Amino acid sequence: MTFQIDRYGGGFVIEVGVCSPEGFTHSWGEKVPPNKVTVHDVNNRFRLNESDGQWFRYDVEAKSDSLYEQVARKVLHH
Repeated sequence: MTFQIDRYGGGFVIEVGVCSPEGFTHSWGEKVPPNKVTVHDVNNRFRLNESDGQWFRYDVEAKSDSLYEQVARKVLHH
């Protein structure tokens, strides 16, 4: 699992990857052991974001005082 943060701030997405217990082997033959595999290594990965494909945002005008809680709930929903 990795968090990709908006370079300008205020937003993020979460990427989740899956590999076998043996690790991952790249197409060019490099083997990555399971304790060293990252989401960027694997092909079987998906991105958690807002339902419309937008990044989770915490720099928007909040409808209430609990903007961070709202974002956290959206993340936990996934």
